[in-house]
Amino acid sequence: MKIELGTANFILNGLRGNEQEKKVAFKRLHDDLWKPLCRRLRSVERCSEEAAEDIVQETFIRIYKAAQEDKLPQPEALLSWALIISKRIFIDKWRINATEQADELRDAKRNISEALKKAEIEYSNALTSGNQELIGATFEELSVIKQKSDAINGDYGTFAFDEALSEYATTDEGVYGPEGNSFDAIDENSSRGSLREKLHDCIMMALQKLRKVSAERAEALSLDFDGMSSKEIAQIINRTEQATRQFLSESRKAFRKYSEPCRSYYETA
Repeated sequence: MKIELGTANFILNGLRGNEQEKKVAFKRLHDDLWKPLCRRLRSVERCSEEAAEDIVQETFIRIYKAAQEDKLPQPEALLSWALIISKRIFIDKWRINATEQADELRDAKRNISEALKKAEIEYSNALTSGNQELIGATFEELSVIKQKSDAINGDYGTFAFDEALSEYATTDEGVYGPEGNSFDAIDENSSRGSLREKLHDCIMMALQKLRKVSAERAEALSLDFDGMSSKEIAQIINRTEQATRQFLSESRKAFRKYSEPCRSYYETA
């Protein structure tokens, strides 16, 4: 994704011009950036096609408003400025979705708690009855639910956690963010793509697991993975540049344990 300096000058001068010049410049910006921004959101942020188009549409609305308010960037910063706008919109929408996922987790914990209480009552009744076959069956059921209860109240992002959440949650997953959350989604024997592409998918999945623990660290690393400078990231996460560099360093350390399954792809990519 690239905008030549001459093209950036043409677009920005047009956006500062009369209505006809603005119309021409905005169309050129749309033609140059719409599809690349959508592709980036789908490949890097793992948005659905519908979500990516929604974000890009809002990005262009904000650009148009900035032109109306004479708050446009310098030509050399046009592309990074547009990327930052789309990234901020993505983060805002992801935060909304994260709230919905928190509701999903709360529902799952409530449901599994109710299931555990029911299983305990059934096991107690079985003991009272003295029926050995019934005692064995209810004990086995109680043990399975207890394991899932321990998993969902334990560490985020483990396979057992994801499995219990999937079984006991009652809400649907949103469209902003990765379209899968299990490393099992990567098939070693599939023809899905090159090892480099599988490495990319693995890293995005690891990033999603980090988001469940610290959304802010995941957001900062996502920007870092996009190739944004610490200065640009600082503007988005509202920290000083020095504090951002330190935060990124700490975030990379936190990310390592989630990205460990990606090591095999990294070594052979």
